Amino acid sequence: MCGKLCFSIIMICLAESAVLGNPLSCHSDNRSFYLYTGTKTPYSYVYNNTGGTMTLTNCEPTQVWMLIRHGTRYPGKSIIAQILNLTHIRDYIITNNVFETCASRYEKMDLKNWKPYPELVPGKGKHLAIQGEKDLASLAERIRAKLPMLFDWNVTKSFKFRSTATQRTIASMRSFVERAFNISSKKILPMINDTSLHMIKLMHIQQNITVQHIPLLKEASSNTSIKFEVVPIVNDTLLKLYDNCTSWKSRGINKEVKAFINGPEMAKVLADVSQRLNLLNISKEDIFLFYDACRFERTLHLNKPSPWCYVFTDDEMRVLEYEEDLFYYYNSGPGEEINSQLGCYLIRDMVDHFTKLEVNGDEPKGVFYFTHSQMMTLFLTAMGVAQNPVPLTATNFRDMDYRNWRISQLVPFAANFAAVFHRCNSSDTVFKVAFYLNENPLTIEGCKNGVCDWVQLKKKLGAIAANCNMEVCKKKIVN
Repeated sequence: MCGKLCFSIIMICLAESAVLGNPLSCHSDNRSFYLYTGTKTPYSYVYNNTGGTMTLTNCEPTQVWMLIRHGTRYPGKSIIAQILNLTHIRDYIITNNVFETCASRYEKMDLKNWKPYPELVPGKGKHLAIQGEKDLASLAERIRAKLPMLFDWNVTKSFKFRSTATQRTIASMRSFVERAFNISSKKILPMINDTSLHMIKLMHIQQNITVQHIPLLKEASSNTSIKFEVVPIVNDTLLKLYDNCTSWKSRGINKEVKAFINGPEMAKVLADVSQRLNLLNISKEDIFLFYDACRFERTLHLNKPSPWCYVFTDDEMRVLEYEEDLFYYYNSGPGEEINSQLGCYLIRDMVDHFTKLEVNGDEPKGVFYFTHSQMMTLFLTAMGVAQNPVPLTATNFRDMDYRNWRISQLVPFAANFAAVFHRCNSSDTVFKVAFYLNENPLTIEGCKNGVCDWVQLKKKLGAIAANCNMEVCKKKIVN
């Protein structure tokens, strides 16, 4: 069944004149596409591909603490089913010679030849894609190269890895470890597969899956060990705690998001796309489906443009990007107070690890957490990253070209936040912390060029960590 989209096709009629009487934007043969598509932005569009190091001058890194979003994934089952049904729209467009006045000859040929990618099958809904495996493997390789002292095989060391109980985060963790330590993926948590994850959800199993002290192979010291942990949602008070927070989950969509979706910018996107394709009865849901097809196809195969991106102009892509920015701003960003409160638990975890290092406590060389876009934004919000001087609203899209809160650049696929704790030979401070967002130096308020004095940073972050309180999850929040 095609659902609403196929019903729309039945209702289609050809339009000889403009839908709203407004000039219609068309494409040129040499068009370059707008890169940023929110949470479905490829990591390579954000990472600046510079080499360098994460080690500070006159300092020795003693631990890296990382929060990592899973890599490129497939759409959910329902979106996959709807994308597969886009063949009906394609056939109509080609048969009736619509899109004729606004598509270049290359775009028309690409659309005519379009077929859904064969890997888009419902059974892979939200699973890590092959590109996602590459995302995490290449990230691991670069982190290892930028922090060679932490991965030195000749030194006794340990590493801690933790993931939420989803296929995409566990597979991301596997890909990262495989490349960072040259371990066969078959030796990394072999007991965790799709079947076991399904049983965890079905039976509401609460026990964490933990494997400790996995010896590395040839290259590693025999004293090197890794601890893996996979935590079911019902037990997760760190990487997916928002799913256990009733007041957070029950809020619904914020009124600003609803107002923007029903506002003039989205109305113009709907009208112009409708006119461009000569499809008079498409809905906003259809627009979002075209957009999802565009951005998922573009992330799954980086060197192959998606014909569904041809449906939109760059300005229309910016409108759709802003809609998702607005959603995350209120859902898990600075727009609502509860978000920073939920993000504080990861700050407390980071502070606790670094505090132990300060007194020479027994700590792993690396702490790596694999999670999701919402936890990333909750954490960044608690850290005060990407604060906007003016709140994002339904009515100020045109004033927000240079906004700090841009989800495409904050949490693309494989987004990562790294904090590196250093012991330094310095007259001003013994301990320093350097921050990185998507491998780029990140300046936190009160720090210089992304480097913080630990004593001062501990006071600032310690105050946040001390106020973590899940009581907020019992309060009723009105959007």
